[in-house]
Amino acid sequence: MLIKPRSTVPDMPRCAADDIMRRMQALQNQGPIEIVAIGVSTGGPQALTEVIPYLPANLVVPVVIVQHMPPTFTGALAASLNDKSAVTVIEGQHGQILEAGIVYIAPGGKQMKIVQQSQRQTPHLLMTDDPPENY
Repeated sequence: MLIKPRSTVPDMPRCAADDIMRRMQALQNQGPIEIVAIGVSTGGPQALTEVIPYLPANLVVPVVIVQHMPPTFTGALAASLNDKSAVTVIEGQHGQILEAGIVYIAPGGKQMKIVQQSQRQTPHLLMTDDPPENY
């Protein structure tokens, strides 16, 4: 996988940055964060455009996103977010090993699960045709 270097992250309004930092610190005080999971639907692409570009290039956990979209649109969404972000954003693939600092968007029309069968095994993606949960 080709991971391209990025130079800058857009400036964030001070109040939003303070709120995010406060929330992240509260989560970190509860124990180590191993993964960030985001589920979005209507309005999701716009919301992701307002969040993902602010993730730092040195993010130490993977991010997984499920966005309810038709199959042909999620690849374009990943490419668009990738162009605007310091992190690498891709459409996830079946069997792909999760890496820190990479954002994986579930392919449209698929369910995406994270599988780790033992403590020693690296978590990886499993794409299924299972029916949607919670619509």
